[in-house]
Amino acid sequence: MHKIFLIIPSLHRGGAERVVSIIANNLDHTLFDITLVLLEKRGSYLKDLRDDIKIVDLKQSRVSRSIGSLIKLINTHKPDIVFSTLGHLNLLLMMFKIFMPRDVRFVAREASIPSILNKNERYPTIFNALYKRLYPKFDRVVCQSRYMMQDLHENFSIQKNLMRVINNPIDFDNIELKLSGQKSSLTRDMKNIVAVGSLESVKGYDLLIEAIALSRRDDIRLFIIGEGSKQEELLALIDNLKLQSRVKLLGFKDNPYPYMRDADLMVLSSKFEGFPNTVLESMACGTAVVAFKSPGGIEEIVIEAENGWFVEPYSVSKLRDAIDLHVDHQIDADQIRASVFQRYNLEFIIKEYETMFEEVLSEIA
Repeated sequence: MHKIFLIIPSLHRGGAERVVSIIANNLDHTLFDITLVLLEKRGSYLKDLRDDIKIVDLKQSRVSRSIGSLIKLINTHKPDIVFSTLGHLNLLLMMFKIFMPRDVRFVAREASIPSILNKNERYPTIFNALYKRLYPKFDRVVCQSRYMMQDLHENFSIQKNLMRVINNPIDFDNIELKLSGQKSSLTRDMKNIVAVGSLESVKGYDLLIEAIALSRRDDIRLFIIGEGSKQEELLALIDNLKLQSRVKLLGFKDNPYPYMRDADLMVLSSKFEGFPNTVLESMACGTAVVAFKSPGGIEEIVIEAENGWFVEPYSVSKLRDAIDLHVDHQIDADQIRASVFQRYNLEFIIKEYETMFEEVLSEIA
């Protein structure tokens, strides 16, 4: 049995965290001995883990302070594979790889679009250089989308034979379980738009709220599920535009799926996304999506008029027009679910991970 360490800072309310929890739960436990290594044991996805998953809590609140504990842990237990996700953690592991056993294989899962994300770092040039120097040291790099692979190849000179595109999985059984017998607070007297994600600049919620303000219809309500640093700014914008009765910030929801199912439309207004889980999950709930055609994997998910529609990026007026038009378009819910089940069902994606891990192990000299 091959020993795998899955390393992530925490399981706190993010797309990468959700994916890692799904991988931990569903890898074949007769083939792989799974240990989940958390820099800090916290997060809403902890409760979703199988009881038999081993968890190591390093009790570190910052990635930069965790490297000593990680080196000691890896040297002590000598896993066959270390699988990590999120850029800062990936880079840190490769910086100190020389202090860890040579026969340990390292696999990184990239969680965003580095050429865009690094622009927001304090020292973008340094981070770009670190990606170019350190990512080729991994035995594999998992990309969520073809766009992400191309970004790493073109901007950081990472060879394509080092990378594998493995999309994010949809746990249909878990979604069905959380939908069963559950109701949202949405009512049918209005047209309901839902958006789900952290209240941060990258999500473009200011543009979405402005689009609602420009709407030519008075029967549309917007519900945003999530929490984050931009909450007060968004509340001020809602007040300034006098949208208090039409736009609601609902905060974080452990179970957002009833809202996705009951919505007339899901909107993704992000400026960029690696491979948006909320779009996959909305479609798994049978609800179509209107999305900016922004950088990232969104173009690989949405099939025009089959499970959603695209909008010219960052145009508030075009987003308004798309919402006004498509909120009345009723695409068959089963058709929407089928469009993503075929490509992203859990069994298929987990098999992709297992095959990739076996491939890496077979290359050990």
